[in-house]
Amino acid sequence: MRGQGQGGRPAVRTGLIGIGRWGRRLLAPLARLTDLELCCNRSDEDARRYVREQHPSVGICDDVDELLTSAELDAVVVATPIKSHAELVRRALTARKHVFVEKPLCTDSREAAELRDLAIANDRLLFVGHLSLYDAGIAALARILRDDPLRSGVFTWTKFGSFTESIVWNLLSHVVATTMALSHSTDVLVTDVEAFPAPSPDLLTCRLRTGDDSAIRGRESAGSRALDVGHFRHGERSHLLVGA
Repeated sequence: MRGQGQGGRPAVRTGLIGIGRWGRRLLAPLARLTDLELCCNRSDEDARRYVREQHPSVGICDDVDELLTSAELDAVVVATPIKSHAELVRRALTARKHVFVEKPLCTDSREAAELRDLAIANDRLLFVGHLSLYDAGIAALARILRDDPLRSGVFTWTKFGSFTESIVWNLLSHVVATTMALSHSTDVLVTDVEAFPAPSPDLLTCRLRTGDDSAIRGRESAGSRALDVGHFRHGERSHLLVGA
């Protein structure tokens, strides 16, 4: 039986693709806020056991097509390795599902623009999970800076734990998104990217400049890649996409 969401509306019926380390963290809020119907994982029996024990009412499959073609789902959540995001998002939008995808959306600005266009054409919501934008401290600082605009600043981001993917794709996107929020500007340019020490860099620095000429220097440690930056526009909003 379909549950009720906020405001008495029917709850959104969701499916989760990927139940690895981060996917498992999404299970509880998805089960609480939506009708979580189905999870997809291809080979991790420990992950499947976790779902069965913690959320016994949620179905499990190993075929992503089964999830994407299910008429019982309104929306799909993508929590898979970054390199798979674009293709899964494309397939979900083509199947006329709303999509929540963990950041980054993809690693190519042209591909991101294509996914945006596909979401618009199919009248579906496409949302990228930039968690830092919903941090209470960031939100409070953004309110302060609305009346007293940001001129310059420094980010120092310490990473705990380990990633199997580039720290640029995992964390630098947080800095870009946070810069947009704090500067109240969607025109942000990433420049002066340096990675050291060679040949195996574990520290990346860059400069982010916004449309109103404020500047923030970001620092990320534990790995890096060179960047290029692409912009695309839709309506009155400008979006920055970082690609390698």
